[in-house]
Amino acid sequence: MSILDALRAWATNLKPLFPQESGRAWVEASELMAFVLKKDREWLVTHAHQTLNRLDRVKFERLCKRRLAHTPLAYLIHQKYFYGRAFFVDTHVLIPRPETEALVDEALKHAKGAMVWDVGTGSGAIAISLANRYRTVIASDMSNKALRVAKQNAKHHKANITFIQEYLLGPKVASLLRRKMNTHLIVVANLPYLPISDQKKLDASVVKYEPALALFTKDNGQWLNKKLLTQLSRLHRPMTILLEYDSPQTKTLQTFAKKIFPKAKIAIIKDPFGRNRILNIICSVPQTSNHRS
Repeated sequence: MSILDALRAWATNLKPLFPQESGRAWVEASELMAFVLKKDREWLVTHAHQTLNRLDRVKFERLCKRRLAHTPLAYLIHQKYFYGRAFFVDTHVLIPRPETEALVDEALKHAKGAMVWDVGTGSGAIAISLANRYRTVIASDMSNKALRVAKQNAKHHKANITFIQEYLLGPKVASLLRRKMNTHLIVVANLPYLPISDQKKLDASVVKYEPALALFTKDNGQWLNKKLLTQLSRLHRPMTILLEYDSPQTKTLQTFAKKIFPKAKIAIIKDPFGRNRILNIICSVPQTSNHRS
């Protein structure tokens, strides 16, 4: 069997996964073949009639069967592109989404002298995308397994980042942030923000394979973002907070932010698909709030 024959057969088999995306099955089959052969997709085009050896054919078919069972492509090939870079991913981290690139876009608008704290870094994609611009980048995650992936990506991309195993604004992160109180702080956070009830609505590839702790939280998906905002309101320092959230939460989160950051400038940023996605809070002076959490 040639490479082309194998691609044609499995592109046909994979079509039911993408009923409204013509051509997607072929693309994914090609990605899996390229991964097995350790080549790029351009190589496949010029070598399409080359005979596929039995071992590679078996590996390719196994991967295709796993994809047909809804295993995400990124987990099968251990790679996902984000902000122009390829990142290693496995089932311990959330697969980076294109809408999260809006978070990086906003963070890059600030002066180079700022310091960055990426909360819940996961694969490290956000922190690494910002490391070329900012000298001080801190990335934290409560999962040691996720940090292992983030450190691997940082090493691959030669990014200078301080990694900390911590839950939100815990003592280790707070200690680091106190060292540069006069430096503008940029907080970027893509924390779990989906309502637990969404588990019944989302695609099987998300619910079955991606880490639930990186996707869902209580209070209709707002609990962790509200908790982080409350912690940050007590820092009493100049900072910009950029939170990714689920579009239907816009009004509630905006109202909450105005309550605990009464002197801040608060704006909503849309993602590349035109949906409300980023809560942007700029605090140039210390805040005063009686809110407790």
